[in-house]
Amino acid sequence: MKPAPKVAEIALRTCFDGTELASLERWLDDRPGVHTASIDRTKSIAHITYDPALTSLGHLCSLLNRRGYTCDGTDQAGSLSQPGHPAAATADQTAAS
Repeated sequence: MKPAPKVAEIALRTCFDGTELASLERWLDDRPGVHTASIDRTKSIAHITYDPALTSLGHLCSLLNRRGYTCDGTDQAGSLSQPGHPAAATADQTAAS
């Protein structure tokens, strides 16, 4: 049985330019094992849905580090609302519920 996709939240500590964030979002979206990548440009936080059989949070952070970005990441419960939205924290809005 194939593992369920995971959701990573990665705070980009050294990336603040909107154009650079847009380019980085496209680059992340093209990484093997990544289903979707979106970056909240107001907070410099990437929300990445990925296949844990093909990549991992640690690997994604390592790829970003090699590109010169300092980052911190955590795995999150999948959200049925927009990533980072306050409603995502409520039990009826998370996919894990």
